[in-house]
Amino acid sequence: MSHRVMSNRPAAHFRSLVLPAGLLVLALILAGSPLHAQQPDRRAPDRPLPERLAPDRREAQASSERGRTRTEALTRRRAQPSAPASLTNTPANLFTRAGAGLTGVSSSSSTLGDVDGDGTLDLVITGEDQNDDPNDDPTTTLYLGDGSGGFSEVDAGLTGVDLSSSTLGDVDGDGNLDLVITGEDQNDNRISTLYLGDGSGGF
Repeated sequence: MSHRVMSNRPAAHFRSLVLPAGLLVLALILAGSPLHAQQPDRRAPDRPLPERLAPDRREAQASSERGRTRTEALTRRRAQPSAPASLTNTPANLFTRAGAGLTGVSSSSSTLGDVDGDGTLDLVITGEDQNDDPNDDPTTTLYLGDGSGGFSEVDAGLTGVDLSSSTLGDVDGDGNLDLVITGEDQNDNRISTLYLGDGSGGF
């Protein structure tokens, strides 16, 4: 079905415009109704948060007070003059310097152990001798302990070394401490020497 629109012009200029029926109906419907109808607001209205999700004012206030307290404490702490921590609430004279008569050395090592079997600790010290000798010879010295903080030097015939290390242990399983020393000797030779102990302070 189609509709013919006639013109009042003379027949010589007569033309017709044919519109499909469906398009004509659609045009009439659009002409009688607004093109942009307002759509209803489908958003949910604002509602209060459930109790389990709502912030607890008391918790928020307590957290704020805790933060303020920590800040004030830090401020007071920074305002105080600093002091060595080791001097705070520690007893005086925790260690007392003992006049043990030990030789001063540098580039050194030391080790403790009961080398003579008397139940008291003895001491081995290695390093560069810092006496008045301009050569500053390397030394290895054994000191026997008396059990009361005193030591006496003994001649054990050990090779002197500096830039050194030393350790005591029973390496041969005879119950006596043995000694290992490493370092540079007087001729700048690098050495590592094991001395087996006899249990009486000798090697």
